[in-house]
Formats: sequence, structure tokens, C-alpha cells
Amino acid sequence: MKMLNPFIAYSLIWSMVVFLYELKYSFLYPNISMELYVFISFSILSSLLIGILYNSNIKKNIKNIKIENYNIKFPLYLIFLGNLIQILYVKGQVPIIQILTKTGSYTDFKGIKTFFTILMVYNSYISCMSFAIYNYTKKTIYIYIYIVLLSVNIIYYNRGGIMISLVIATLIFFSNKKISTVKIITLLILVLLILWGVGVAGNIRSKSEWNDSSKILYLGKISDEYPKNIPVEYFWSYIYITSPLGNLQKTLLEVEPNYNLNEYIVKNIIPDFLSKRLISLDNRTSYMDPSLNVSTMYISSAIIFNMLGLYITFIIYLLFKIIFIKLLKKNSIYYILGMAVLCAMEIFSFFSNMYVYSVVSFQLVFILLGCYKIKRKRIKFGIRSSF
Repeated sequence: MKMLNPFIAYSLIWSMVVFLYELKYSFLYPNISMELYVFISFSILSSLLIGILYNSNIKKNIKNIKIENYNIKFPLYLIFLGNLIQILYVKGQVPIIQILTKTGSYTDFKGIKTFFTILMVYNSYISCMSFAIYNYTKKTIYIYIYIVLLSVNIIYYNRGGIMISLVIATLIFFSNKKISTVKIITLLILVLLILWGVGVAGNIRSKSEWNDSSKILYLGKISDEYPKNIPVEYFWSYIYITSPLGNLQKTLLEVEPNYNLNEYIVKNIIPDFLSKRLISLDNRTSYMDPSLNVSTMYISSAIIFNMLGLYITFIIYLLFKIIFIKLLKKNSIYYILGMAVLCAMEIFSFFSNMYVYSVVSFQLVFILLGCYKIKRKRIKFGIRSSF
């Protein structure tokens, strides 16, 4: 593939979501308005055009990656110490222990404010960095480090962190690979198995038999358009992927915008670990069903400025990507990592706003610090081989 293009990633993911939405497999979904169609088409085509213009440069920078000597002992010490402090702070009552002993839920976990967020960001950053180094050097120690750091998310039952880290690793893995027909078919089969597994897990989590999808069929109001030859376990994934767009459309139709610029800045520009301390997070989203409570990256914009907010947010994030890519150090492991994180943010943009989701977006800060060779003797932050 030898390409990590966040602009094209945006175009592909939103095209797929709209296509699936229009299959009308659920009676829940409102029709997409002409105004929303125009915006989505504008954003897809604009991103595609810019992605095509950037494509040759991206390929060249990925092809000519120069691998330096990386020593990540110091970051590992920091992560170990940080987790030790966190676990001692909660007296060992981390989510996975609470779940296994049935003494609590992962939603009950209260880590050290701000510290825990930065710890998880740094853990994700170093884990993905380790995978990137492994992918280009094939030194097995780095894949072991990646697996161990990925497993830290299990301790805190951070399913989102695991999913996003796996997507970033997958993007990095294919960044320097030529994609054959066999690999495409293999990847497609793997994706289908994962989506089926999501359905089975959903059945079990809803306290049904592994092959009993009746609850999601009722919740999602499956329509007669759903093909009889497709296992109903896939309806879970269909709802997960398309319901955010339905919630966005319903909100645009039913919620009166308040045109509060301060609220817009806080909710769409400032990372969530800070914004939730600056403003009341009252949720005025109009959901199709309370259980389906995600609404794409544009939901805050829609609530505050209606359709105008979607255009403003798209343009701001588009400019951010262009500026960030220009700041990346070309032909370096940081370029690969930065582009992979941006692509992952776009892939999950149909689900939530990754630009303010700190565990993902704040990795970009560490990546820029790495690009500019901030050394340990000048600032003890653990970014490069001179950690």
C-alpha cells in the first residue's frame, strides 16, 4: 500500500457509512436531508481532492523512512512508575479486578484526574511507536513491548483504547507493504470474522445466548430490507456503524442551535480531559434511542450552530491536518506514526470526535515533540533514542 492518507481515509469512511445507511436496514433511521447530503458530499469530495494532491508526497516520505537507533527504556520506566502510582492510588481496585470479582463496574473507576489521562495517552503513544519500530526493523523486542503496553488497556478495561491502538498498528503494518489480491481477500475475511465476533459479543453482553440476536433486532428495529442470507449477528455492526449518522440527522432536525461561540471552542477545539472541567457537559443530542448514544464527530457543532457548524468544523480540522503534516519530520518514524494516528482519527470520525478525544489526539503532541528532537538532558519526557 505504501500510503497513509488521512484525507482519503475520511472520504472512504464517510462514503461507506452513507452507503450502508441508505440500505435502510433499520426502521429507526430518518431520511438524510438534502442539506446534510450536500455537506457530506462537499466534505468527501474536498478531502478526496486534497488527498490526491498530497498522495505522491506521502508515498515518497513513507518509502524513504530512515530508521534511527531507538532506546525506549526510559519511557517504559515512566509508564511502569505511572501505572504503579495509579494502582496504589485506587488501592488495587482497577476495573478488570472489579469485573472479575464482581465488586464493581469499569464505569466506577476514578483515576487520578489529568494524570491518568496523560498516562494513557503516553502509553498508547509508546505502544504504537514500538510497533512502528518493529515494522521497519523486525526487532522482536519491540513487538513484545507493543503487546505488553497494549495489555495495559485491559487492566483499565479500556476497550476503545485497544480498538484504536489496533487500528493504528494495522495502518502502520500496511504502510510499507504491497497489497496483493490474496492479502486483500485475507484482510476482508478477517474483517468479516471480527464483525461477526462483535455481534456474538453483543449477544453475550446483552445476557442472551451467543447466537440469539433478538435484543439488537428489537432495539435496532430491523427492516424487511435486511438480506435473509446475511447472519443477523452482523446487524450489531450495522447499527454501530450507521446509527451515529441517524442521531446526527435527528439532532439537526429537532435541536434548536444556541450559537454559543465559547461552548463551540471548548467542545470542538480543547481536549476533553480539559473541556469537561471548563464547561457543563449537558447533552442536548436527540437520540433515535437512548441506547444508541454516539453521534459522529460533528454532533457538538450541529447542536451549537446547526448545519453551519458542520462546515466550520470540517474546515478547521482540514486546515489542522494540512498544518500538522507540514510540521512532521519527513522520512522519519514520526512521520509514519503521525499519519497513522491522523488516519485512525478519520476512520473513527463517523463514531465520535477524535480531535478532542485526548487518548488519541494528544498523541500528536508527543509525535511533534519527537520530530523536533527534544532530548532528555533538556526536557525529561522520553521521546527519542536519546531518552
